[in-house]
Amino acid sequence: MDASFVLISQDLSQRTVPLNRPRTVIGRQTDCNIRIPSSGVSRQHCEILIDGDAITVRDLNSSNGTYLNRKRITEARLNAGDLLAIGNCVFVTRINGEPGVIDSEDVLEDGAVSAPDGAVPGRASEAQTTITSRPAKPAEPTGKGRLVGSEDNDDSDSFDFDFSDDDEKRPPKL
Repeated sequence: MDASFVLISQDLSQRTVPLNRPRTVIGRQTDCNIRIPSSGVSRQHCEILIDGDAITVRDLNSSNGTYLNRKRITEARLNAGDLLAIGNCVFVTRINGEPGVIDSEDVLEDGAVSAPDGAVPGRASEAQTTITSRPAKPAEPTGKGRLVGSEDNDDSDSFDFDFSDDDEKRPPKL
């Protein structure tokens, strides 16, 4: 099975994020596989589990919730075309190339959920989303026949999503 998320940015651009490991953690913390450094995202917000042909999303007791097709969930199975909202990000679930064509404007309208302050994530006044990929943390030998630092010794990329408006709200580092 070929599974991925397609992130829809405020400027309506799309970025594909492959789901090529049995467990993918999404959150604000630097060691998450998909990192979203935004105050609306918990350190470890949710996880994506792939078992055979089943893809499951499980909320990890996040403060602001994980939303599937605009409904807050604790755990749910993902299907092709499902919209997953985490913080101010909206992802489209793509399985085996479906859906093939994604209308970014419709996705933002249909998938975004209201933030606690009433703003709609990913829309209007929020700053542009910049996405950079980073290599997975290299594993280090322990001398005992296993590697530390890589849960599944997978060489695939992890992804960082940087929200430039978050940087403006933080006090300058001295």
